[in-house]
Amino acid sequence: MFRQSYVATCHQMGIDPMPSIESIELPGEKLCVTSQTLAVKGSLALGEALRCSEFKEVELCNSYINDEGCRALCEGLIKNTFLMRLNLSGNNFGSASSDSLAAVVRCCPNLTELILEWNGMGSSHVAFSTFADAVSASKTLKHLDLRNNRLTFDCAASLEKLLIHNTVLISLDLRWNRLSTRGGDLIASAVAKNTVITSIQLTGNDIDYATLIAIDAKTSGNDKMKQNHSEVATLYKQQQEYQEVMIQNAERLQKEVEQRESTMATERRKTSSLIEQNEQLTATQHQLKAELIIAREQAERATSESSAKLHDVNLASTANLAETVEKHDIEMRKLSTANKELESTNSTLTGEIAHLRHQLEGFESGKADLLKRLEHGELENTSLSQTVATLREEAKELIFKSNQDRILLRRTTDELEAKTQTNTVVQSRKAELEDKILELERERNTMTAQLQRVDLEHERAVQSMREDLIKEKKDESEKAARRLREAQDEVAAREKTINELTAEAVRAVERHQTAIDDIEERHKKAKDTHSSMEIDYHRMSGYIVQLEAERKRTDQEARSAEDRRETLVAEIETMQRQHQADIDRLTERFASDRLELERKLLQKEERLNHLDTENNDLSQKLKRATEDHTREKDRLLRRVTEQVRVIFDES
Repeated sequence: MFRQSYVATCHQMGIDPMPSIESIELPGEKLCVTSQTLAVKGSLALGEALRCSEFKEVELCNSYINDEGCRALCEGLIKNTFLMRLNLSGNNFGSASSDSLAAVVRCCPNLTELILEWNGMGSSHVAFSTFADAVSASKTLKHLDLRNNRLTFDCAASLEKLLIHNTVLISLDLRWNRLSTRGGDLIASAVAKNTVITSIQLTGNDIDYATLIAIDAKTSGNDKMKQNHSEVATLYKQQQEYQEVMIQNAERLQKEVEQRESTMATERRKTSSLIEQNEQLTATQHQLKAELIIAREQAERATSESSAKLHDVNLASTANLAETVEKHDIEMRKLSTANKELESTNSTLTGEIAHLRHQLEGFESGKADLLKRLEHGELENTSLSQTVATLREEAKELIFKSNQDRILLRRTTDELEAKTQTNTVVQSRKAELEDKILELERERNTMTAQLQRVDLEHERAVQSMREDLIKEKKDESEKAARRLREAQDEVAAREKTINELTAEAVRAVERHQTAIDDIEERHKKAKDTHSSMEIDYHRMSGYIVQLEAERKRTDQEARSAEDRRETLVAEIETMQRQHQADIDRLTERFASDRLELERKLLQKEERLNHLDTENNDLSQKLKRATEDHTREKDRLLRRVTEQVRVIFDES
């Protein structure tokens, strides 16, 4: 942006840009143009380009910038808020540039160094006072170089005001000016009131040696005092930082202690809760033991009751079985008796049936015999009738007896069938009773096995419960003991850490106290040094006063030579004025000669440019003439050739 603006402004003003400015590498922080003749237009172009620049350092040395060019440059520089160092030495501008330079000092908020060597700022003390007021009000300018600026006694009052009111400037270079002894006294009185400036160079200003010694002593004292103040400030800052660090460490330690205490309180609560849990576990363990004892007693009671009930059931079952077996035996005996009676009755009936069969067979045989006799007619009718009647009665009796026997046999058969059925029922009942007895035996065996299994399971359950309770109690006891040990270890570690932190805090406080004592000792030494410096300063002041007294005494003793001294001083002043007039005349002549040389140089440059233009025109004319000559030569050659050809043709 800077380069484009500079080139465009140069083209608008009709001048060529300077190669040294065109070749500047951007973006950069420094602009350096030395021993280049900028002239007015070049200064205007550069000032216009500086309006949009961000240079921190600008050096335009020995560039022959006059007051108008300085004003143009300063108008561009006041727009730069980044400028920190400005070097305009050797540019031959005078007091008319004071206002522009004062504006730069006021408007550049970061300007710390200003170099104006080999210029004419002191040509007008009124204009210089404006510049001095701007420097006096500056809060950033620390280094000011005004060497060889024609500063006279009239400018010393502005410098005195500057030195009294400025609280930032630490270096002022006033060498090779014309401040004289009175100006030196004004500066000495101002330096006596300034506690900031550490270097004032006044060589080549015709100032008394004693005044220079006094100014140098004061500035050296300010320098030492500044160093002491800087050391004290550094020590105080270190003390403040150390105190802040110690306060932060103490706060951090306090927070850590509070955290550790809260953690310890939490751990104590956890420990107490663990102890309560342990007590609860112990109570629960005792309760479980009591419940186990009660359960064991209840189990033993239930086992004994079950055993008693089972024994009673077994006895009842045995009694019932014995009664049932006895009843069965009685019924079996009855059945056996009935069976025997039935067998005897059966045999009787069989015998009777056989007898009846025998009688029937006899009857049948008598009947057959009778029939045979009837057939043979052996019997008579009467006996036959009687015999038939007898046979009929005997047959009726036999039929009646047979019927009775049949009825009796049927009844006996029914009774036998009924007894047989009863025997079958008894047999089935016996089989049922035997099955029931077997079932009761199986149930008894099953109940006995169940009872044994229940006893075994109860024993196992009791043993398992006892082992689980013992294991659980052991685990809980171990866990509680381990937690208690861990809590105790952690509490011990926390206490150890707290003790270490407390010891570290004590050591830190001791170190802090030692550092404070050291800082106080250093501060005391600095005070002692400052006191010794004050003593030295007062001693030097006394020495200066003594020198002044000696000077006065010498003046009183040499009063006879005062007139001659005044005459010599007047002659010296006259010579100085003449010398200054010669110097001013030579300077003006040098300036006029320089301007004349510049004008001649410009004329020569213009003439050279004109000669270059004429040379170019002559070159073009020569070129055209050469071309015309070549064409004419060719034309003549062609004509000669044609004439020769014609001559040859004619011959």
